Amino acid sequence: MNKINGILLKNEIILGLNRNKIYAEDLYTKRLSNIYKRVKMKKQNIIIFSTLVLMTILLASSFVTPFWPFTGRAIDDSGCKESDSGNNPFVAGIARTETREGMDSCNLETNKLREYYCENGKVKKSKPILCRWGCDSDPVYLDDQDVGRGWRCKPQPSSCEDTDQKDTSRKGVTKDIKGRYEDSCSDDEKSVLEYICDANNEALKTEISCQYGCDNGRCKGEPRISCEDTDPAEDDPKLAGVVRTMDKEGQSDYYIDTCEGANIKEYSCNSETGKNIPKLIACEGKCETKAVSAFGKEFTVAYCDPKPLSCTDTDSEAPTTIEVKGTATASDIRGDQTSSTDVCLNTKTLTEYYCREDKIGSDNKECSDICSDGRCLVRDAKCSDTDAGKDYAVEGTVTTQFGAVTDFCADTNLLAEFGCKEGKKLVQTSKTSAKISVIYKKCNTGCNNGACIGQSSEDSQGVLD
Repeated sequence: MNKINGILLKNEIILGLNRNKIYAEDLYTKRLSNIYKRVKMKKQNIIIFSTLVLMTILLASSFVTPFWPFTGRAIDDSGCKESDSGNNPFVAGIARTETREGMDSCNLETNKLREYYCENGKVKKSKPILCRWGCDSDPVYLDDQDVGRGWRCKPQPSSCEDTDQKDTSRKGVTKDIKGRYEDSCSDDEKSVLEYICDANNEALKTEISCQYGCDNGRCKGEPRISCEDTDPAEDDPKLAGVVRTMDKEGQSDYYIDTCEGANIKEYSCNSETGKNIPKLIACEGKCETKAVSAFGKEFTVAYCDPKPLSCTDTDSEAPTTIEVKGTATASDIRGDQTSSTDVCLNTKTLTEYYCREDKIGSDNKECSDICSDGRCLVRDAKCSDTDAGKDYAVEGTVTTQFGAVTDFCADTNLLAEFGCKEGKKLVQTSKTSAKISVIYKKCNTGCNNGACIGQSSEDSQGVLD
């Protein structure tokens, strides 16, 4: 009986455990089902909301103008017009249809350009184009109407050089930032391949037809005509020359050198074209004319006649030229004369002018005594006194190369006596000194006319008082 009860108890325990397990599994399943339902509902809500938003945008786009730069409803894009002839970032332009238009624009912070153009009858917008040298705005015209201002890329800064400036008669070299290009001839040598600088300052090769053919990268000139010059040196103005040209038909023309004032119009033959080329040359002398026979004809032809140089000096024959005041005169090749006369720079220095190789030259000379009036003077004495040095009874005059001074009365009883000073004496003459000394002498009976009244010459002495 106890055993039976034990078995029943055991079965009840197992049955209870099984019921708890089943209950737990049911509870877990229900929770998962609830979570799945909530997630599914949220997804559906998101899809519904997104669909509503998209439908709203599409509905609004049929009534509202699209955002800039497009205007009008994009229904029919046929009949597209543009102002800058295509996708050209260096020209500000506009592209327009009846329903849409786009004006070239630029982001000034990034220097990136949006270019609008026509393609297959529709307005197209380019990808952002980087403007290396920045953006600039310009007025835009479409069908001759001002439609506003658009944007464009600034062109490359000037960095292109063409040495012949598009001159097909010269072989040139064109340089840009990419390289160096030389003009050349086409394979058939009928055209020149000329490099020029285009609007973007880049080297551009163009083929230009040459009327007389191409040679060494340039168009040949007109075929050479015959030209002769009687002047062997061709452009020597001292020779009277005649130039004759002859065209292909044998017609001759003559050109003679002519005077134009002090100049000469000199004709010569150009070594390349054969044509006569006049030059205006200044004559070293005078322009003269003379008769010339040339090509079986007589002509009066001009030439430059140089005059010989000459110079004369009026004191050139003097034994000592510095002691004679002279004048040097020179004539130039035109016959014009200039003169220079000897002159004292100071009391001791003479500027002596003379002739040297038919021109005037000069030297500074030191005088042994004194320079006066354009010559060096040699005097017997440097100082002389008319009253024998010191004679109070006689009015005397002292003379040196610097001038003269005469005795005078300082007042009614005082005499100013001048004399040549040599050592401690007043002397009549001095060849070694030009110094002057003065003595003030009191006259006992008065002073008159530079002498003491009643003074005897015997009372005067040579020693200074």
